[in-house]
Amino acid sequence: MLTDSASITRYLREKAGQPFLPSVMDQELFALSATVLDTAINLFLFERHDGLLPGASKYLTKQAARVSSGLHALNEGPLSESVPLGDASIRLACVLAWGRFRNRFTLDGFERLSRFLDLADSWEPFAKTAPPLGAPPPRA
Repeated sequence: MLTDSASITRYLREKAGQPFLPSVMDQELFALSATVLDTAINLFLFERHDGLLPGASKYLTKQAARVSSGLHALNEGPLSESVPLGDASIRLACVLAWGRFRNRFTLDGFERLSRFLDLADSWEPFAKTAPPLGAPPPRA
């Protein structure tokens, strides 16, 4: 039984005879995207369940800085400029779309990430699975 999305994706790629994260840079993009997502989810859960915002503790302040520094690094790194997107780019697009949907961070000042998300939004396989723009996030 596989429980992690990366393990599941790797399994499916191997079954299809396709590469999964074929380069170190793909692995880095995938990992950094996952770090930003995990950290943003952590902050989201503290706020949602405990009412704690980043300024409430040194730990939460550091976590907010980690999201910010991760977005800066992603904005400066190599980004796909065409579709179809590879697995690492799909992970990044999901992170950015989640952040937008949950209002966890803004892409103001991250022009390259904003253009990248526009590209992902224009790709039918991604657009079909993304939450609708302007829809209120679910409560839970």
